[in-house]
Amino acid sequence: MSGKKRLRRFPEVLISILMLLLSCTASQAETVPAATPGTDVRDVPVLLTINGAKQTAEKSAPAKTFTPDLTPDHAGLFSKDAPSVTPAKPGKLNQIAQGLPITSADYGLSTLTLEMVRVWKLAPEIEALDDSFKAFQENKSSDNAIAYLLSKQRITERLAELGFDVRRCTNVIDREIAKDSSKTAYLTELRDKAIRYNTYADFVAGGLTGIISGALEMADLSRFASNTVDIFEGTGQSALSYWAYRAEHAGDRSQIPLPNMLAKIFDPTVEHSGYPESVWAFLSSTPPDGTGTNRAQIMLMRWQKLNFCFTHSGKHKQHQHSRIRKLTGHHHEKDTTMTIDILEDRTAMLQDLRAEITTMDESLAELFDLVRQY
Repeated sequence: MSGKKRLRRFPEVLISILMLLLSCTASQAETVPAATPGTDVRDVPVLLTINGAKQTAEKSAPAKTFTPDLTPDHAGLFSKDAPSVTPAKPGKLNQIAQGLPITSADYGLSTLTLEMVRVWKLAPEIEALDDSFKAFQENKSSDNAIAYLLSKQRITERLAELGFDVRRCTNVIDREIAKDSSKTAYLTELRDKAIRYNTYADFVAGGLTGIISGALEMADLSRFASNTVDIFEGTGQSALSYWAYRAEHAGDRSQIPLPNMLAKIFDPTVEHSGYPESVWAFLSSTPPDGTGTNRAQIMLMRWQKLNFCFTHSGKHKQHQHSRIRKLTGHHHEKDTTMTIDILEDRTAMLQDLRAEITTMDESLAELFDLVRQY
């Protein structure tokens, strides 16, 4: 076929291609259903053009579902087959907040923990968690799920805050114990050195000079008078005793007046930053034993029965008021000398105080177990 004939047939071929494209477009348009009244336009298929090619895709509206980011422990709560959880009985915590009597069987908690719920004012937060959990169990909507998770987060953060209060307070006590222990070890070493020197002096006075005097007489060295030996004996014994005295009273025995954690136990009016509000509320509360005495006063009575140094009497001892001021760090700047008995007793009292504060962890552990049941 010549070139002129190809040129004459080119318009016919072009028209045929255009007609074919138009027919394809018309056939695809007939397959698209029209939107009827009551039909969501987002459910109607639409034509999408990708890279020049026409394709049909269905665009549907996203479903309104709530899928929170859950940990493995909580994931089962949002399934229909979730195990049934028996939360605490509603309304009982309000009785605790009002100080009404309640038994430990109502919550499966110890009597101490129920008392701590009242002291720390946790009843409203636990009641809110109980209500939101029941609402979510009845209707697993997104709003109820959010309210339930927020309630659980609030009580969890509150318990974590109480746990950090315990740790912060015990850290302060540990630093004070370490400081007093190092000072006690230093003074104990000086005391041991003085005891060694006194032992040497007793050895000299107890027979060494007598042995020398007898040996001189046996050797017929009577020109060495016994008085001469006695002079050497007294000189040596006095020198050793002086070294013992210097060794026992050497070194730095002073301590800067600084109120410690015991100050608030002896005098509750003293302000001390080492006691968080929750910890002092615990020490000021009364144990559920019916005695009516708070924990701080119980510790003071226990220390008195153990005959710690603030109960010592006698003219050779310091006055009780002065000893208490040194124990608590409220001593005057002119009287900063510390003794081993004061430091040792103060360390023992600080350790007892620390043990009392850490009992808060037992109640916090029980409350964490209660919250995990929801």
